[in-house]
Amino acid sequence: MFSIFNYGRNELRLATELHSAQFYDDEPIVALEIKDEIKTIKEIGVAARALDGLTGIVIVNPFYNNGYAFSDVDCAVALINHAIFAVSEGLSGKIFAPLIIFHPMESSKEGLSADDVDIKKILSDKCGARTVIMMHPDEYLDL
Repeated sequence: MFSIFNYGRNELRLATELHSAQFYDDEPIVALEIKDEIKTIKEIGVAARALDGLTGIVIVNPFYNNGYAFSDVDCAVALINHAIFAVSEGLSGKIFAPLIIFHPMESSKEGLSADDVDIKKILSDKCGARTVIMMHPDEYLDL
């Protein structure tokens, strides 16, 4: 499986499997329930909007908030894993560790993440990617 993740503030194309051209196309938001400082993901994508306004529910875009490309790393990982699962569900055959290419559609003011973490390592470890490539908004990668 070869996936590309293109995230932007309002970018809807989240993941594309290049061999089959199947893709996951949804809004990059997560509905979180927060109780006693513990976050629980309730919905992902457009379905999260239905929970907006409920007590204890916060709608989060884990990308491009507060000046960071990854404003909430845990939610970003959950969203990426959800996209990988959704795309791989429709594929026949074995699914192998994906290649993740994070190609931001715009520059982030503050950098990749508020936390001083290695985003490539997190995406590799928590999303099962064999390789993670971080690109710049104006960079072009010829595959």
